[in-house]
Formats: sequence, structure tokens, C-alpha cells
Amino acid sequence: MIRTLTWLLLTLSAFEGQTWAYDVFSSGYLYELGFYGLYPTASFKSSDLSPPRLNFPRWDEQKCSDGYYLIAQKGKIVSEPGPTIFDSRGELVWADESYGVVFNFQIQTYKGENYITFWSNPDGSSHGYGRGTYYMLDSSYELFRKFEAAGEGLKGDLHEFHITDHGTALMTVYNPVPADLTPIGGPKQGWALDCLVQEIDIDTGDLVFEWSAIEHVALNETVRSFAGEDDGTTPETAFDFFHLNSIDEDSAGNYVISGRHTSTIICISHDGSVLWTLGGALNAFHDLSDGHATDFMYQHHVRLHGNGDANANANATTLSIFDNAASERAGQASHHDHSRGLIVQLDTTNMTATLVQEFVDPENPRTAVSQGSMQVLDDSRVVLGYGWLPFITEFAADGSVLCTVELAPWVAARWGLVNSYRAFKARDWVGRPREPPSIYLNPADGQVFVSWNGATEVQRWVLQGTEWASLHSHSSNHGERHTETETGFMDLDDVSKESFETAFELTDDMPRYLRIAAVDGEGNVLLHSQTLDRYVGNATQDWVHSVLIWAAVFLIAAIALVAVIRRRARRAIWGNSSRGYDLLARCVSVCRDQDDAESGIYERYPAIRWWRDWGGAKAHELEPVYHD
Repeated sequence: MIRTLTWLLLTLSAFEGQTWAYDVFSSGYLYELGFYGLYPTASFKSSDLSPPRLNFPRWDEQKCSDGYYLIAQKGKIVSEPGPTIFDSRGELVWADESYGVVFNFQIQTYKGENYITFWSNPDGSSHGYGRGTYYMLDSSYELFRKFEAAGEGLKGDLHEFHITDHGTALMTVYNPVPADLTPIGGPKQGWALDCLVQEIDIDTGDLVFEWSAIEHVALNETVRSFAGEDDGTTPETAFDFFHLNSIDEDSAGNYVISGRHTSTIICISHDGSVLWTLGGALNAFHDLSDGHATDFMYQHHVRLHGNGDANANANATTLSIFDNAASERAGQASHHDHSRGLIVQLDTTNMTATLVQEFVDPENPRTAVSQGSMQVLDDSRVVLGYGWLPFITEFAADGSVLCTVELAPWVAARWGLVNSYRAFKARDWVGRPREPPSIYLNPADGQVFVSWNGATEVQRWVLQGTEWASLHSHSSNHGERHTETETGFMDLDDVSKESFETAFELTDDMPRYLRIAAVDGEGNVLLHSQTLDRYVGNATQDWVHSVLIWAAVFLIAAIALVAVIRRRARRAIWGNSSRGYDLLARCVSVCRDQDDAESGIYERYPAIRWWRDWGGAKAHELEPVYHD
């Protein structure tokens, strides 16, 4: 069996091909089978971060090597979830594990500046929605603003936080309310999960607009079956009939929202009235694409494209839709057996819908039972994030696949062990962290390592050194700014930044005190690391950890050895010992016979053989050969 598995592994390795093609990690069979682990991660010397190790089964050097991937990994086997930025080749740019589980992580523009935005709650989500806080971080990754939902007792939901062009934020809010659930087979005095659309002014935090789903959508429009843990008997288990998961706004102030559990896209006017409905039981559009423009089900992440009015007669409305075509909850089935991205054009004058383009990977069709996103880039490329599945696919405008990205292998993906609610690609992001670069030096390594979490402008690292006399003389002049020459540091080595962490080789002729400078593309020094003594370093003493590891290994080996040989070994040992005891007993018996003879005592008594029993002797071995 072992030989067969070995040959199978060698065969897969032979077909694996080049693993590091185009400087990206690209593995096929071995990765998918979990050879690198169910959740492969990267580790560093100069940082405690452990982001996922992205795999690129398919890659296009000309079309995919730009921008940054935005992923918020989470799942049962993800020990350190959080927002994470990778460059186009899968190298870590920034991560922050202090926020815990994060949803809807993206980069958005507010007043001409880019900000990181996301939803977070230490307790995560439950029953398919969340009650948490929205965050905005600036380019230094410092907190700019955080938001709560408007209204007593209301908390912001995880599904949407979308910044508009006029400085407001659109957010989803879930609120359990009393409801008569008899139209869908539930109790008369039941509870339904109402979904609120809220628009908040970012500057003031004031509520600008609010819309309630239960006031405008009938309960029996749901495509869900009345089944599952949300049985409507308590506020905590309120029945989720609508499931609002995205909001967008057009130039006229109309809102386009997505109801997953009604499989509908609804346009709402600024006075709250419903202007039109696409898909679902109340679909108002004639499908000119044989039903393929309106047969989406359980969809996510609907977005408007263009600057037109979503209800204007003069302009056609274009929507992008991530069609899940599946759900983790019981309900009506989709006509499609895989998830897809859709570009749909609406004519709101003639009330027609046309499928412009469908985005599906024919070689690897995916079915995401929950979550997911579709992003249309400025050059019409499309990025699909498969939500429940830890996969991202980037398409050309014509629907052809350019590259695919994996956060985890299929053996972990099929059980939902690793996922990301949405996935985006940002073309423009400049990160300028205020903290200095991190440096790691262990004298035994003969190397010094450096990284700078979040910095995007570093092009080169420069290793610098000086001796104590120069370092001490200049450090005593407090409050003065010094040039490179004045501080006494000299350049020792220069390395281009190609990955998150960079290593310098140390030589014996280098000065004792070292630091590393981060240099941008124009030769400007951005910031220096701390200064370290190369003979001391800053590596933590891990001898205790090593001793414990070796002690555990020795103990396990000893227990295993005893478990394997204990019975035979014990019998063999005690068997040899019994021979020694037998010889000793014979000698004692002879001496005692002589003493008895001298004393006139000739009667002999049976020898005590308790040691034979103690040594493991069998019953017949203790019986005398002859019987009187």
C-alpha cells in the first residue's frame, strides 16, 4: 500500500509541472489533493502574520499582473481571519488580524481619497446575517470613521456598506418583527426578519433614507421553503423571507436592491415606492434572451453601471449580477447547475431584459451555495468571487478566463472550511503605514530579514551599518535631524523588493550595528527600521520551546516502544531473571540442607517459588515433575 501511494505521488509530481511559473505559485493536482495542507499559509521571520498561500492554477502574465486582490478569509480552519491585501502575484501586502472575522472588505473612494472599508463583529454572524460595526481606514491603516445603524437597538448588517458619489453610505440592517406567517405555513403569531435599507451621511452620521422590505414585499413572494432553523417562533429565529444583500444608487437617487430569498432585483424611488422588479414571481420584464436574463436565483452583489437613471426612458440600465443558482436552505431549484456572472441590459421603456454576457469557467464550473461577488473593472475585465468557495476567477470582457486564484484546495472548499464573503481587485491603492519596517536578526542565521506591513511604495531595501563610536556620538545630539552621512551609517547592500519579506546575507566585515532603509522608486528614503546589534539581534529565545518539543518527541517514542514490545519484553526479561532466582534458590537450598543435616533435621519442605509467579511463569511450570 505504501509503495503504491509513493508511486502515485511521484506520478502526480511528474504531471505537476513547474510550480513557480511567472513568479507565482501555481500548483495543480498536489495542491487540490491537500498536499500543501487543507489551508496552506505563509510564514515570515520578521512578522507574525500567517496569510493564506494563494495558488494560481491559471495565469496570464499580460492581463493579470496588475492591481491588488482584496480578500477577507474566514472559515472553520482559518485560525487568523481578517482583511488581507495581496499583490497580483499572491505576495502579501497588508493584513490585520485584530479585527477578527470581516465581511465586505473593499477599497472605496470618499471625497477623492481611497479608504479601506469593511464590516466586523467579534462574535461573527449567525443565521445568515450580522449585527456589527462598519469601519473606514485611511491610507496609513488608521481608523478614519466607524458607523452604526441608525435607530434604537439596530445594528449594522454584514452584507452591504457602499459609499455613494455624494458622500453617503448605503447599508443593510436586519430587524426581527412580529408577523403573521400563516401565508407561508408558519405560526400566526410569528416573527419575520425585516430587511432595512439605510442611507447614512458619512460626515454627520444622520439618517438620509430608510426603506423596509416587509412593508413593500409580501411574505409569499419568497422562494424559500418554510423550513430550517429560522422557524419564526422567536425573535432570534425570525423567518428570513427576503434576505437583502446588496444596495446601489443611481444618479437620480433611485435605489437598486437585491433580495436573495425572493430571487428579485427591485428598483425603489427616493420616496420608497417600487418602480420595477426583475426576476422572481413578480418579474415585470420580457426576457429577450430565452429566459437567461431573468432566471437567476439566490443572487448576490447587484451593481449599476453607467451614470444613467435606472428608471429613465432615454437610457438603458446595465446591471452586473452574481447568480448563485443555489442556496444552502431549502427552496425552489434553479435551472442552472452552476454559479455565473451576468451582464444584463434593461429597457425600462419597453420593459425588456437582455443578457449581454455570461461569465462561467467551462473547465471549472463552480456552485456557490452562499455569498459571492461580481466586479467589473474599468477595462471591462470581470472578477468573480465565489463566496462559500475559496476561489476567484478573472475574465476578459468576452467571457474568456484569464486567471484563477485559490485560497484553499478543493478538498477543503467542498466542506466550506475556508471562504471569503466577497473578493475584489483594486487597481489603485497606496499604503503608507506609520509604523517603521519590521526587522529580524538572529546571529546564528547569518541573515537579517525585513518587511513592512502595508507599504506599497517600497522599491528597494538598503542595508546600512555603523560602529558604536559613531552611533553614540550622534545619538547624544537629541532633537537634531541628520543626513545619512551625518548619522554615520554607510550603505552595505541593496536588494530590490520582490516579496513581502526580504533577506540580507551578513558578512564578517560588516559593522556591528545595522538598520534597513525603505527606498521608493525615486530614491527617497521612506523610513528606517530599528537599529540592531548584529551580535545580539532581536530574536526571541526559544530554547524552552525546543526542549519541550524534544521532550515530547522522546516521551512519545518511549511510549510507542513500550506499547509494541511490552509483553514479549517483560516475559523475556523476567524469564532471564527467573533463571537467576532459580540458581540462587538452589544454592540456598543446598546450604540449608547442610545446616539441617548438622542439626539432625532431615525433613525437607517445598521451596517457595513466589518469584516464579511474579516473573510471569505459567501454571504448569510450577507443578512438580513427580507426584507422591
